[in-house]
Amino acid sequence: MEKGVCILQRKPADSSHYCFMGKAVIPLHPDYVYSSMKNPQLRHAYDNMLMELHIVKAIDKGLYILHMHHETTQCFLRQSRDFCLLVAERSELKKNLLVGSSVEVPECPPNPSITRGKVFYSGWVVEPRTLKTGAVATEITYLLQIDFGGPIPAYILNIISQRQPLAVAYLRDYLMSNPPPAV
Repeated sequence: MEKGVCILQRKPADSSHYCFMGKAVIPLHPDYVYSSMKNPQLRHAYDNMLMELHIVKAIDKGLYILHMHHETTQCFLRQSRDFCLLVAERSELKKNLLVGSSVEVPECPPNPSITRGKVFYSGWVVEPRTLKTGAVATEITYLLQIDFGGPIPAYILNIISQRQPLAVAYLRDYLMSNPPPAV
């Protein structure tokens, strides 16, 4: 548990991909949290490794191709990765999902100067939770399954391993400092 986030990390022994999960409660209404998360441009506000993000192609309402370029610099060593994802939004009963997985499409070609990573089925789950006070809050889970597409120095991998599950805390901190307008 770190910064109020339950964190799980795993690297299967026979695989090149890593798994990260963060889970926490955000004391804001789930409708506000989910509507904020559905805006891809908001990711810049809470993901400091994100350098560039754009929707490559809108396929349908709540279904689009997204390109993301991440970068981290530690001790003068810069590591860049980009990802091309098919992202889907889905709401069912009291659960909202924002999920993505890597795709290869001509509209999102690899950049020769950036290593292309691969995201396996990953995303966010947003669910309502009733607090002891009776207020409705949000239980949020972030799951990331990723292949970085090449070697990463161990100390940078450690940084990424800490930051990725804490995306839940970074999102919470941003939303708490920018609460919805009073009704």
